[in-house]
Amino acid sequence: MTTQEPYTLDLAGRGFIQGLTFADEATGAPIAHRFGGLPYAQPLAGRPRWRRARPLDDAFVYGTRERPGSFAGQCTVCPQPSFDGSSVTHGCEENEDCLQVNVWVPAGAEPGDGWPVFVYIHGGFLQMGDANGLNPLHLYAETDCKFVLVEPAYRLNVLGFLASKELQEEAKTDGDETVGNLGFWDQRLALEWTRDNIELFGGDPDNITVGGYSAGSHSTFYQLQYDLFQPDENSLIRRAIMWSNGPGVQPKSMREAQAQFDWLLKAADIPPTISSESKLARLRAMDPATLILASTSTPLHEYRATTDGAFVRPDLFAAIDDGRFAARMRRRGVSLLTGECRDERFLYGTYRPAKEDSLPALLDRLDADYGPRAVDALRRFYFPEGRLPDSMEDWRSDAFGKVYSAMQIYATERGFIAGLVRGGVALGAAEEEGSRVTEKARDEDVVDSISDAEFDVVAGWGGEEFGGAVHGVSGEEEREEGAEQEQRGVEDVETEHHPNEHGDDDVDHVDAQIPLMLDENRHRIGKQSEGNPRRKGPGSSSSPGAALAPPRPHSRLFRYRIDFRSSVVHDNPTWGVFHGSDMTLWFLGMTATLPPGEKALAREALVEPLGRYLRGEDPGWGVSGRDAREMRRVTSEGTVDIWRDGRWEEGVGLWEELRRAGVAAGEGSGSGVARGGPKL
Repeated sequence: MTTQEPYTLDLAGRGFIQGLTFADEATGAPIAHRFGGLPYAQPLAGRPRWRRARPLDDAFVYGTRERPGSFAGQCTVCPQPSFDGSSVTHGCEENEDCLQVNVWVPAGAEPGDGWPVFVYIHGGFLQMGDANGLNPLHLYAETDCKFVLVEPAYRLNVLGFLASKELQEEAKTDGDETVGNLGFWDQRLALEWTRDNIELFGGDPDNITVGGYSAGSHSTFYQLQYDLFQPDENSLIRRAIMWSNGPGVQPKSMREAQAQFDWLLKAADIPPTISSESKLARLRAMDPATLILASTSTPLHEYRATTDGAFVRPDLFAAIDDGRFAARMRRRGVSLLTGECRDERFLYGTYRPAKEDSLPALLDRLDADYGPRAVDALRRFYFPEGRLPDSMEDWRSDAFGKVYSAMQIYATERGFIAGLVRGGVALGAAEEEGSRVTEKARDEDVVDSISDAEFDVVAGWGGEEFGGAVHGVSGEEEREEGAEQEQRGVEDVETEHHPNEHGDDDVDHVDAQIPLMLDENRHRIGKQSEGNPRRKGPGSSSSPGAALAPPRPHSRLFRYRIDFRSSVVHDNPTWGVFHGSDMTLWFLGMTATLPPGEKALAREALVEPLGRYLRGEDPGWGVSGRDAREMRRVTSEGTVDIWRDGRWEEGVGLWEELRRAGVAAGEGSGSGVARGGPKL
């Protein structure tokens, strides 16, 4: 139990703010300070809907010493549909002008360089959700996993991801540089606010981790891809965490976005023949609730990213496949922690499922997210004979849940990992056993030894925005090197098939046995770690496909799998280890109190490694570093082991099918016309 009292912080040139201090009720010891609803951008009010947000003015202050800004609440919530899309949510403060952050700070003196910073992006399919969901108090009070937590709100659904030629024409006239992807641009602005201001809260601006769950994980991927292709002086991400989601496919083209816009006009009863200015004026005159209900009533009701050439590169997924994405990660020394729950499909199967129990209805539903080209690839991969497989119970929910979760998580996560490994990203720890040198200190030494130009020549990176030629390396040479990396990459890994483990059995929570299991884990993981090849110097690598010679920062990949369901998770008891249920482990119960044995399991398996990861230390993952399929797993029995991925072939196979269809290779997910726009 905690108590709360006001807390005032001096932000120097940004003025004074008042938040809350949370203290232990029994001892009175302060645990954390929280500031809720801090603006990170200029107000959207007064500007037309669907415009890029602007950063705060340099002269902006939150409050004065005499009248500090009051930030004891939480972030405003972007207007949004209900889970099934049939209504608009109510009961919380909703406003399009929602560009705010919550900031949690551990109580007490910060380390010499400041606290590590974790920017957590909330999930919700990019259609719903809010930034008020996390509670790190158990972490701060009971572990050394301490960091400044920043939770940004951003625009969602049709408010955050609408794009069209009408908006493009207006943007050109008004001098705005881009349209679409507003939610991603909002997130980026929050990241830049964090870099520029977090030192005032005791955070280290040079040690920022970006992560998220579900759509927040998906967003993390897009923030990472944007950051990696920025000049060094604009880069700010040190490492990433992708909890239960993947990169998806190359976002829709502007042509597809236009089909979605045209459906919106039809649902809003706006004539398609009127001028562009009139169309936009009528849409902007609609209140958020009416607009959102119209948007969810169309066949293309999922509003996601657009390949705009500004935030999302047209060759993004080609860059993953040919090694350029990995080369950028290695150049910057960016690491990735990524993984999944065992039973993700159950929640996904309930999210706006197919309207009928048939294959055509299933394909129509998937088209709302991925476009016709991707849907055709999914049909060929999962339903080549056009019938329901024996492993699926029905089309409407079971088949949909399994295919949807594969696209959102299992398959695209594995295709992405395969591309990183082909490009030379190291697997697991990069230090010799027992070393406590942080990656930050190590990388600074390495970066000092190699110039940007030298790295670009060695890595085969052209450097212009879409693969041009600088430093004497052409785009063609860059692609040739990527192809060579692909040939010598994960194809060298054994392809023995291991049965998939997807049990729905109830998890037995034998509290007294878990400490004994933990002792066994320590022995097992220690044995597995003995003799592991560790990187002896910055030029060596234990991962397949990493053959570049000069020294470079270490970029590392850590995979996990959660098969354990905590006893404090009471929702959906038949769903097993479903999407989101593992957050009670990562955050040591969140607002609930874990039983002692489960708390010990969470600390050893996830929390303590997470803390080391955020600090830039070796998390002690326990994998050999030789096989991309190795995942640190929390088993259903409450043990920790290293699991050899049973879904690797399916995931990489679907990624390849999507690439053959032109979906994951930078050609866009489909035409957006053949199965898209309404008949006029």
